[in-house]
Amino acid sequence: MKFQIYPLFIILGFISCTHSKEIESQTEGIQEPKNIIDASANEETEKQDSIKKIATYSNTWLDSIAEQWNLLVHVQGGCLGGQQYVTNKQAPESREQLLFSSNQWQKFAANDPSELTYFLLSKLSDTSKTRAHTCPFLTASEGEMSIYALQHIHQKNWNDFPPFKEYKNREITGANDQPQVWLQEILADEKHRQVLRDGYIFEMTKNY
Repeated sequence: MKFQIYPLFIILGFISCTHSKEIESQTEGIQEPKNIIDASANEETEKQDSIKKIATYSNTWLDSIAEQWNLLVHVQGGCLGGQQYVTNKQAPESREQLLFSSNQWQKFAANDPSELTYFLLSKLSDTSKTRAHTCPFLTASEGEMSIYALQHIHQKNWNDFPPFKEYKNREITGANDQPQVWLQEILADEKHRQVLRDGYIFEMTKNY
C-alpha cells in the first residue's frame, strides 16, 4: 500500500513533537576570463567556477551565514514535521514549533539566495548529525538538512529532478525504506551529489 508521504509526515510530526551578514564574497576574481572561444569551453569554465565557489564555503564557520546555519541545525534544531518538503497543499496553521517555521530559519533564509546556495552545496557530503529530527523517523544529517534548506530556497524538492523522479511516488515499506534513507543513500554517492549541485545551481541562475 502506498502512503501519502508529505501529509503523513506533517501529521506524525505534530503528534510526536511538542518542542522543538550575509557571507562576504571570497570568490571575487575567481571567474575565468570571458574571452572564451567556443560555447563548450565557456560551459566548462562556468562549471569549474561553480566548483571553486562551493569549495570556498567549505569549513568557513566564522562568517555570518555559517554561524546562522550552525545555530539553526546544531543548537536550536527541532522537529521537521514534514515541512522539509515543499508542497502546494495547505499546511496546518499551528506550526511554530517546527524548524522551518522558526524565526531562526526566517533569518537564515533572508540571506542572499546565491550565497546560501553555494554555502549549502558545500555541505552535501557532511554526514554529521544535527539536532533536527524527521518524526517519526531519524535525526537528520547535515548534508540532508542542506538539501531540505535548498528545497525551501528554490521551491524544488530533490525528487523533482529527472534523475530522481522515480522516488517521488515510491512505496514506503518501513523506517529503513523511506525518503530520508533514500536521500541519505543518494548523498553518499559523489555522482549523485554532483547531479544535485548542478540542479540547484541551475535553479539559482534561473530564478535569481
